[in-house]
Amino acid sequence: MTALLALDNVEKTFRLAGKGLFSPPRPLAAVGGVSLSIAPGRALGLVGESGCGKSTLARIATQFLDPTAGVVRIGGRSLDEVTPQQRQQLRRSVQMVFQNPAGALDSRMAIGDQIEEAVGIAFDGSQPDRLAERDRLLALVGLSTDMAKRFPHQISGGQKQRVVIARALAARPKLLVCDEPLSALDVSVQAQILSLLEKLRRELGLAYLFISHQLSSVRYLCDEIAVMYAGRIVEYGPTAEIFAAPRHPYTRVLLSAALDPRRDRRDETAIGEPPNPLALPSGCPFHPRCAHAMPRCGTERPQLRYADATRQLACHLD
Repeated sequence: MTALLALDNVEKTFRLAGKGLFSPPRPLAAVGGVSLSIAPGRALGLVGESGCGKSTLARIATQFLDPTAGVVRIGGRSLDEVTPQQRQQLRRSVQMVFQNPAGALDSRMAIGDQIEEAVGIAFDGSQPDRLAERDRLLALVGLSTDMAKRFPHQISGGQKQRVVIARALAARPKLLVCDEPLSALDVSVQAQILSLLEKLRRELGLAYLFISHQLSSVRYLCDEIAVMYAGRIVEYGPTAEIFAAPRHPYTRVLLSAALDPRRDRRDETAIGEPPNPLALPSGCPFHPRCAHAMPRCGTERPQLRYADATRQLACHLD
């Protein structure tokens, strides 16, 4: 089966200004050699601490950013090998849902106008057709047609996120990239949006790249998990397997801290703060914080490899 989205050894390096007037630019490696794929109707959860490169990867997947190196494929087609018109068509099949719904909406436009505008950009059609599609999208995300006349400041945070999702669906995508879509919402509303995403997945066959620090949400929605640290994937595999038996020390730290207060936390703590992306440690970037680090960990970076039939791991311990 051809993957809807495939990233092959994708890298992204930003050039920051030097510290002094005549200092050379400083490279910041936000994403370093990431490979992943998402099949039709499947959901991949991307987790990790703030600053690890998750959002940068999301913007590469949705073509808001071009990678410094590597290949992005949508529906099996490399974006480097298609015409600009074909690239635009492929882009429609992958849409993004942003973290802050209030910031993603135009405060000066009515809700209905914003959805209708998205419909008009994606497809040609008469105004009656656009209005009918607008109403269909509102119903799809659980909003009444009366909502079309309201402005963003007149609706709740959860309703705003539903509007953002409806607008993303206007292009009839096959995959949604959701970058922390729950973090700006109240807990009760988070559950409603999560249920909506699962409903859309069942009804439309949508696939997701779901980025979240809320591991319980990832566990509910996602078939697979990719754990990211310092711009690289350190563990990748089926959700049930990783939650049942995490194998990378960093994954164990994340699960211990976030999910189960009864879990034995001995040897499952990270020492210190995440590394400075401008000065990553040699070898494994996690080794200064790892309770199990060996001398080899400080000199040799582990490569992501299959540790068994279903699990990929970047660790010298396994």
